[in-house]
Amino acid sequence: MPLSLGELDLAVAQILDAADREIAALAPHCEACGKCCHFEDGARVLFASALEVEFLARRAKPVKLRKRNVCPYLQGQKCTVRDARPLGCRTFFCKDLDAQRLHAVYEDGLCRLAALSRRLGFEWSYGPMVDRLFERASAVG
Repeated sequence: MPLSLGELDLAVAQILDAADREIAALAPHCEACGKCCHFEDGARVLFASALEVEFLARRAKPVKLRKRNVCPYLQGQKCTVRDARPLGCRTFFCKDLDAQRLHAVYEDGLCRLAALSRRLGFEWSYGPMVDRLFERASAVG
């Protein structure tokens, strides 16, 4: 029996919450500057799985997608979808002193998301988050 959207959201939320607990134990510092949400220089691209994008889109208020080089959920210097943000957002810190351990948290979460996708019979899909949001918006209508 396939999972309902609520059950799917719960499964994704559990994976993201587990990553949050691991990240909190590392105690990285965030200055809430918003730099992580800007992709203009090409040095940073936020990737997300299709499961994460769907989870985010169902939990977030609709936004106008204007640019591909900045997260559409950034207002001022604050994330408006903090609880629904993808794994890549959760594990990126501008002044990270423990990149290897944060990368390990990211890889573990990504493996868990891929396993969930396979278990549910979804095609595993992973790519630039903003591009995926544009694709989803054009498919939805």
